[in-house]
Amino acid sequence: MNAAEQTLIEKIKQLAPQRLAEVEDFVDFLRARDDEQRLTRAATKASEASFAAVWDNDEDAAYDRRSSMAATSRWRRVNASTQGA
Repeated sequence: MNAAEQTLIEKIKQLAPQRLAEVEDFVDFLRARDDEQRLTRAATKASEASFAAVWDNDEDAAYDRRSSMAATSRWRRVNASTQGA
């Protein structure tokens, strides 16, 4: 057991008994969140190949370039107007 784990255990031991349920609930929450994030990453990774044919095409590439240019143009206009203020 490392020092951080030992410190955490000592802190938990000092809690009032009614707080232990809260600590356990929080640990369960953290584990569930980690599990959910792992599942989401796995599902995303698994679906990349399926969506590649839909996302990676000339029509979408042209749209992406137009969208990028439009965003850059908007940023320049906003930036120019704030520089003069």
